[in-house]
Amino acid sequence: MTFRLVLFALAVLALAVPALPALADFDSGMVAYRRGDYAKAFAEWKPLADFGDAKAQSHVGRLYAEGKGVARNLDLAVQWYRKAAEQGYASAQNSMGLAYARGLGVAKNLNEAVEWYTKAAAQGYPSAETNLGHAYRLGNGTPQDFAEAVKWFRKAAGRGYAPAELSLGQAYQQGQGVEKDASMAAIWYRKAAEKRYPPAETALGLAYARGDGVAKDPAEAVKWYRRAAIRGFQPAQTNVGLAHIKGVGADQDNVLAYVWLNLAVARGFEPARKLRDQVVKTLSPAEVTEAQTLARDWKPGHAIPEKRERTGPTRKAGSGTGFVVSAEGHVLTNDHVVRACREVFVGAADRTPAEAQVVAKDEGNDLALLKLPSPPGAVAHLRGGRGVRPGDAVVSYGFPLSGSLSSQGNLTTGTVAALAGLKDDTRMMQISAPIQKGNSGGPLLDMSGNVVGIVTSKLNALRVAQATGDLPQNINFAVKVSIARLFMEAHGVKYLTRESGKALDAADIGDAARAFTLKVECRR
Repeated sequence: MTFRLVLFALAVLALAVPALPALADFDSGMVAYRRGDYAKAFAEWKPLADFGDAKAQSHVGRLYAEGKGVARNLDLAVQWYRKAAEQGYASAQNSMGLAYARGLGVAKNLNEAVEWYTKAAAQGYPSAETNLGHAYRLGNGTPQDFAEAVKWFRKAAGRGYAPAELSLGQAYQQGQGVEKDASMAAIWYRKAAEKRYPPAETALGLAYARGDGVAKDPAEAVKWYRRAAIRGFQPAQTNVGLAHIKGVGADQDNVLAYVWLNLAVARGFEPARKLRDQVVKTLSPAEVTEAQTLARDWKPGHAIPEKRERTGPTRKAGSGTGFVVSAEGHVLTNDHVVRACREVFVGAADRTPAEAQVVAKDEGNDLALLKLPSPPGAVAHLRGGRGVRPGDAVVSYGFPLSGSLSSQGNLTTGTVAALAGLKDDTRMMQISAPIQKGNSGGPLLDMSGNVVGIVTSKLNALRVAQATGDLPQNINFAVKVSIARLFMEAHGVKYLTRESGKALDAADIGDAARAFTLKVECRR
């Protein structure tokens, strides 16, 4: 063939192949997409997709799937995904898997979904590796295999993919495919949370709230919830609302609770609705208006105040018990008794309550120190020497069910049932002495009249009955006095100790306790 004929053949071939659109630019389309100019993105990507560029085809499919820059059309989305997927483009292969898994634009087919995930995962595409892991974990389109699920989660987590790190943490949390290990779960939750992945931030918050794999820390829990909540993650918004309702890890503030719960409900999270509707009943019209304004003005990514300036008169919000532990007028009680109180009043049954100052709090151990405005008349002695044993008799003294039972204080007797609380919490002891709401913060005394614990909580009998069918009786808890001593020492409190010896009658112990035990009233 002559040189002239060769040139002619090349010219004919050039005419047969479509020319790459001169004005189309994938990167320019991506810039437009990120700034929200979806029509511009579509205009840049569509000519490239028509030309056969797999990346552009995948992104055109995404625009059709999201209805951005073009009318939403799942059938066309799948058509474009398929064109790119058949060229081996991993992102499109993963999108095809998702389409088949959810029945979007194609008939639902879990087996087909797994085939596409596998193709993308084989190329190291972390989202597909994670989706394939979930298919194995759930047995969707493939036999259930926890170990295989973990293998794929680990591959994607090794690439720093936050959803896979969360999933690997959940595998450790549940003991699926790996040995159950709450500490390892928390490590993986943290890796994902530090990438600002809201579900992982919420999972890490739950770990801190429960003390699961990390030291229990309600304030740290709320910090992680809040990070996810301000970006619109509804479960985290609900958890922040709950924290404000209970005053655990955050100020007790029903206005702020309503704001977060209302945001979650507005975004379709139904579990928050009942809580929100209960909270709004506690608010005044002015507080409802304030809450609605805060919610209306909120934008994703923007914080809502953690605390709120409150004005106007206070009102009684609850009561508990405390007892004098120093000649300087320190009173020991539970943190949850005085949490988020604007004012705390303390007094004996026969005296007008006086305002006390909250001088120290230990939320993790549920302890608080108050300071009386004047020296007390009597001071409790903490037990020294050998500690109590299971079976030892104990006496509880306090002011339960304020307004219903005797205002002079109530005494109950029982025994030490165990030297650990729920989940073998060694800071606590289990007791059989009956306690009620209002006993919290009161002294638990041995038969020599020395304090061996601080009454803190009771088992929720109705919840246990619903879960087990059995109604538990007299399963109550107290913080060990050894924990309280460390707390007081850290704050320079000069408490009194006394070794236990001669056993007294319960009535005599009650007479002594009445002199140093006080009713604590919270006002907000």
